Amino acid sequence: DVELSPEVLRSDALLELDLGDVQVIAEVEFNGKSAGVLWKPPFRADLTALAKPGRNRLVVKVTNLWPNRLIGDARRLGITRAESERRTRVAQFAAPPAWVSDSRAKPPEGTQTYTTLQFYSGEHDLTPSGLLGPVTLRFGRLLPLPVPRRE
Repeated sequence: DVELSPEVLRSDALLELDLGDVQVIAEVEFNGKSAGVLWKPPFRADLTALAKPGRNRLVVKVTNLWPNRLIGDARRLGITRAESERRTRVAQFAAPPAWVSDSRAKPPEGTQTYTTLQFYSGEHDLTPSGLLGPVTLRFGRLLPLPVPRRE
């Protein structure tokens, strides 16, 4: 929640959200209304028309890529880089684990993904991911530009 005074929201006011670094995409809502989907730098949204005096609610939903989830699950399952590369190189499909084909079986604790080819192992590095920031609100004023006279 962001508290805004009436003084900062005069008719010539500008309000911009700057998310800094986002990996990979962010959807921004301000006071329940869309302020856009940000998918490339700069990750900025104009909030001017959505702002109101008093309490304002900011929601940022971030979507990441799948590799970190696959790497995390590979770490839980103890999948090595050598095993991952062998399966991918020869296109050898691993037999699905019981928890994929048997609805009564449970996956290993915390495991959320499964692929037939193992592109990532538990030894791969995680990629930067999420809302990395810094997140800032920028306030400004609209200024008229002088228009040169034609004579």
